[in-house]
Amino acid sequence: MSEVTDAATAAALLDAFPDRLALIQSDAFIARLTAQSCRLPGVALAYEELLSFRGSQLYLHREPAAVGLPFGDVVCGFVDACVIGLHDAGGVIELSPPMDRLVGEDDQLIVIAHAADRITWAGPGPAPSAPAPLAVVEGGEDIVVCGWNHLAPRIVDELDHYLPEGSTVTVLVDERHRRTATRALPARLAHGTVVVDSAAGDAHSTLVHDRCRGADHVVILSPDDATSATDADARALVQMLAVREVLTRAARSATLVTELLDERDADLAPRASAGDFIISERLSSLLLTQIAQNRQLAAIFARLLAPEGGQLYCKPVRWFADHPVAMSFGELTRLAGRHGDCLIGCRVVAAAADPVGGFGVALNPGREARFVLDPDDQLIVVSRKAR
Repeated sequence: MSEVTDAATAAALLDAFPDRLALIQSDAFIARLTAQSCRLPGVALAYEELLSFRGSQLYLHREPAAVGLPFGDVVCGFVDACVIGLHDAGGVIELSPPMDRLVGEDDQLIVIAHAADRITWAGPGPAPSAPAPLAVVEGGEDIVVCGWNHLAPRIVDELDHYLPEGSTVTVLVDERHRRTATRALPARLAHGTVVVDSAAGDAHSTLVHDRCRGADHVVILSPDDATSATDADARALVQMLAVREVLTRAARSATLVTELLDERDADLAPRASAGDFIISERLSSLLLTQIAQNRQLAAIFARLLAPEGGQLYCKPVRWFADHPVAMSFGELTRLAGRHGDCLIGCRVVAAAADPVGGFGVALNPGREARFVLDPDDQLIVVSRKAR
């Protein structure tokens, strides 16, 4: 098992040791997680739970009763587990496969469960009535990235996978990083534009204030040029507190995500909502530990973190229904399945600032758990499509 940061190096190592090496591209993982969390904060907490050996985890499970059934029925068949994909006898992994795909005799189910002995088959539940999705045309969004480090180009590239058409990503850097940032970043994205702006000293603080007060989403990066992880986190936290004050004064409900290196530093500024902090070293370490404990998970996590195929998303309820919904988790699973998505949890936006309630995130709550969700609440799914 090895951790690498360069995609070309990863490809060369896999060619040389195709069956003996498990690789984790940690930079790509953190960049994708930061980009998703900036717009949909529940994703970070979902990954943290899956990796942390607390709560729900990934398992491979054989279920004889599922053989011959369509995958869409199988995802609704467990009382206390969420099915996200299939692992066939040849080692091929399909995350969020087509719902009409029949489960074969040699297929193992990829499930999220609280424990290996808490995966209980009960058969598919009744199908709920299918509300029509709300027809919403999303306008462009304004994303501000404060600071510069080696992950910045990757984060901007990842953001482009999720942004609505007409969006703008503004990268604010100290004057000494302007040339580097301008060279490293594209001028245009598939769904919007990139702007690099810079200033030095007090003028930089004014620049951050002016750009962030109208932003929809703000990302604060831990600087590469700090003298230590503690220094980097201190600078990022000071920036975060200043931006949080700007957003509060402007009465903006923008998402704010800060990258930190040391999880102990997160306690210095308590979370205001899910996904406030991306603690890169902790998440990378948890990922490596999970795979060290179970080599079979390496390929599953690699697929889950790959830019193509099934990925973790938080999708607004309005994409599935044109009105608030009151359903059991099992019924919501069937509803998500009609759109080709594998449901693993829900996020209630009204509880986003409640740490006792998990910041509104409920992962694998059980088929009978009931939810009342507004159109802006979110379904946490594994899906092959971002929208």
